[in-house]
Amino acid sequence: KQWYQRRVRGILKEDFTPDKQIIIPPSLTVDKPCAVGISRKFPIPIENKSDLWVQCNISVDDPGRKSGFSSQNRLIIPPLAQDNLPVCLSAKQDGLCQCTLRLTVNSVISGMLPEQHHTCKVTALAELPGLGLMPKSINF
Repeated sequence: KQWYQRRVRGILKEDFTPDKQIIIPPSLTVDKPCAVGISRKFPIPIENKSDLWVQCNISVDDPGRKSGFSSQNRLIIPPLAQDNLPVCLSAKQDGLCQCTLRLTVNSVISGMLPEQHHTCKVTALAELPGLGLMPKSINF
């Protein structure tokens, strides 16, 4: 393991700075309103600029589970690649929905990168669904 760590660290770029190897937006605003009671998925881009495979462990900080955000618990990203973390919103009431995603990032091979912590504040608007009735025929 130590030989491999020295070998991989020798391959990493000279300007290697752990906090600049994983790029996650600090905040994200969902572009279109969501309908209450209807789930909507949207991606959060995560970029791995390191030469190592990384895993992101994700938790959703949604106090009281009022907003209805959820996501998968883990995402593995290949070296020098970008992936999207799918986040789902199932709003329970209309209004502004917010949560904070907390990501802990490690290299897949233990000890190759220092553990990193990132947050992404997600904001979305939930509206009541608009229902319209259309009569089969109109008689004049």
